[in-house]
Amino acid sequence: MFSAVTICIPRRLLSVLACLILPAAALAFEQSELDANRALWNSHGISDYDYVMQWLCRCVPGNRAALVSVRGETIVSVVYQDTRSTADPRFFLTIEQSFDKLQHALDANADGITAEFHPFLGYPRFVAIDHSRMIADEEQSYRASDLTVIPEPSALMLGFLALAAMGIIRHPQQAQRFHRVAAGSSGDRASVARRFRALLCS
Repeated sequence: MFSAVTICIPRRLLSVLACLILPAAALAFEQSELDANRALWNSHGISDYDYVMQWLCRCVPGNRAALVSVRGETIVSVVYQDTRSTADPRFFLTIEQSFDKLQHALDANADGITAEFHPFLGYPRFVAIDHSRMIADEEQSYRASDLTVIPEPSALMLGFLALAAMGIIRHPQQAQRFHRVAAGSSGDRASVARRFRALLCS
């Protein structure tokens, strides 16, 4: 007769074992995903913008949301949203720097990379990087939201953004074609509207 034996395994060890057992493809953040979204962001030619960034880890002082103002791919000001006081720009990122951070993590074979991207603009909306699961409290994570292009987009561009938000524009190639019509088309509004309708049917 054999008696049942209960083995207790610590929860942290279970998570490590899961990472070893699960296929790497199921856990990996793909280079192709980063490249596609970076190309989508670059296709818009945005260099002047404001957006809200909030660190979610212990990697910087505090976890407060701040309005980051970028002009010519350089941070010109950072203001905390709760107190309206200025923050040190060295602790915040431009969108390009956010892409660079993800690329560096991929190149360094970080143990864990999670990223979510804006469906139309392509910029990273959420990033979490764990360079080594064997080192405690070295993870980095942050959220980006409420990006506003400076100057404000035209009425056509706002209509374009509305179509993207409703899911009518689903593919990066289609988004790029709509963007060119809204941002760089010539002719009267009727001709531009006809181009939009043609693109909707494409």
